[in-house]
Amino acid sequence: MELILFEHMDLRMKKYKKVAFVVGTLHAGGIERSVTDWCIHLQKYTDWKPEVICILKRNGIFLKELEKYQIPVHECSLSENFFTFRFGKLLKDIHPKVIHSQVAFSMPRQVIASILAGVKKIVFTQQNDYKNWDMPLANLRLRIYFRLFFPFIHHYTCVSQVVRDNLSRLTGISSDKFQIIPNGVNTDRFLPNSELKEAFRKKIGIGKSTFLLGMVGRFSPQKGRLYLLEAIHKIPENIDLHLVLVGTGELSEELETFVEKKGLKKRVTFFGVTQDVQHVLPGLDAFILSSLWEGMPLALLEAMACGLPVIGTEVAGTKEVIQHFMNGLLIPSGNAESIQNAVLYLYEHPKEMQRLAFEALGTAR
Repeated sequence: MELILFEHMDLRMKKYKKVAFVVGTLHAGGIERSVTDWCIHLQKYTDWKPEVICILKRNGIFLKELEKYQIPVHECSLSENFFTFRFGKLLKDIHPKVIHSQVAFSMPRQVIASILAGVKKIVFTQQNDYKNWDMPLANLRLRIYFRLFFPFIHHYTCVSQVVRDNLSRLTGISSDKFQIIPNGVNTDRFLPNSELKEAFRKKIGIGKSTFLLGMVGRFSPQKGRLYLLEAIHKIPENIDLHLVLVGTGELSEELETFVEKKGLKKRVTFFGVTQDVQHVLPGLDAFILSSLWEGMPLALLEAMACGLPVIGTEVAGTKEVIQHFMNGLLIPSGNAESIQNAVLYLYEHPKEMQRLAFEALGTAR
């Protein structure tokens, strides 16, 4: 977990009391969940005083949780004029000794503002393996950014080995300059719970005998949900199976339209956004992550910690967590037929599903 950074910093850092975390928004997502958890931990158990800066919009489900712990949350929107100046002024007002950004696409302006504001330590974390960086113009811009501004960044961490290696390849910076700190999961919050299993099924009107498959995450092209829904559509109707999708996002309307056109309304539940994912996951029989790319997916780790058999696509951090047929099923990305076959395999092999669930739990803990 990124909190390791604060334990490994120079002894002189002990006198530093303020840290500013930079995110896009506080909507439901692994990055936002992690930052919220770090802030609460630092606020409750350490001398560090965290604050959060949203550089897209100061909104999202985690905003109230941070406010409950009296953790200041600021907005400094990239879309407004003179962002670098305004961001620097905000940093001067907050006066953090450390800035920890989860948003690399505005690196130059954040770094310049941090230097001008007198921030002592600049930390960036790469959470995702962005495919669009392979485009020639985007890659050239990325290389220029890193050549110019990487020397001013004190720690640049990556959540998985694949993310680190790809970032090194794209930027031309040696991989040993990037530190790997995998995402972690709170196993006190995410754990198997038979009572929650019964309560969740009752809440969404699903019987005990129905095979309940679930996915948690933002409704974005990255997550490959259309392939998942196409796979559910192909599964014979005599199979007692139901899919619950937790989250929302830019593709919400498109996904709901797809479900209606394919006649899947009786087989798919759109659960919406919730802060209490730990009350949802134990209610499932299996978890799937149909992503087209990932860093180190927190939702997958949380599902494994809840003792669920998991299906994941063979992308970046996911394939560093799942060993095929050892602690889960690993399938090609962007392939509805592979999803269909994996789901049917779990459905038709309950003993194997129990074994995979046990191994998944061991991996997460």
